[in-house]
Amino acid sequence: MPTTEICIVPLVPNADVGDPQAEGAKTFKAFTDTLGQQSGVQGIKFGMEHENADTLQVFIDWDNIDKHKDFMASETYQPFRQNFSSIMAGPPTIFHADMQGSPSKAYGAPVTEVATFWFDGAPPADYIDGATKFGKLIEESKFAGYHGLAVGVTHEELEREGVKGQAAVAIIGWDSVEKHMEFRNTDAFKENIHLLRSSMKKVEMHHVAVMSVAL
Repeated sequence: MPTTEICIVPLVPNADVGDPQAEGAKTFKAFTDTLGQQSGVQGIKFGMEHENADTLQVFIDWDNIDKHKDFMASETYQPFRQNFSSIMAGPPTIFHADMQGSPSKAYGAPVTEVATFWFDGAPPADYIDGATKFGKLIEESKFAGYHGLAVGVTHEELEREGVKGQAAVAIIGWDSVEKHMEFRNTDAFKENIHLLRSSMKKVEMHHVAVMSVAL
C-alpha cells in the first residue's frame, strides 16, 4: 500500500500556480518536475482550497514513507525546498497516511472534501473499519453526487489546539461543495456520521478541486 504525503501550503498572494505564464506556476512546475524524478513517487495531485484561495494542497503518493525520507536526505532536497519556499507565505503542514478505500474515486470527483480528525493519543483501533463502513452506507443510500471515500491514519503525531496524537484523514469525492452540504442534511449523514467522528476531539475540513500531474 503506498503512503500519501499530504502537504498544506500557504502561498504568497498572487502566486497563480494555475497560470502557466506566472512565475509562481513556473516555480511549482519545477517543484513537481523534481518530485516526479524521485525514486518511489507514484503520483502527484494538487489543487487550491475552495475555502482559502491562497492555500495549496498537494498529495504525493510514495511507494512507502522511507522513499520520502530518502529524498529528504538527498543532496537534491535542500535546493528543491529552497526554490519552492520562494512562493510560500509560511511553513507548510506535512504529514503521511496510508489511504484505504477508494482514493482514485475521491480524487477524481469534481470536488474532494479533505477532513482531518484529531484524537487524544490515537484513533480507536476499529476507526478505519468504521470510516470505510460510512463510505459504503453513503453508496447504499444512493445519494446523487457522492463519488467515493478513502481514509488513513497519520504516521506522525499532530497537534491542534491542545489535542495531540495520531490523526485520521478522510478524502471524500463529491459533485460539488453544494452537494456535500446537501448530504449533511440527509438521514444517511445524521445516522452514521458517528463512524467518522468517533471519540475525535478536533476536526478541520476543506474542499479541493484536485488535478493530477503528468509524470
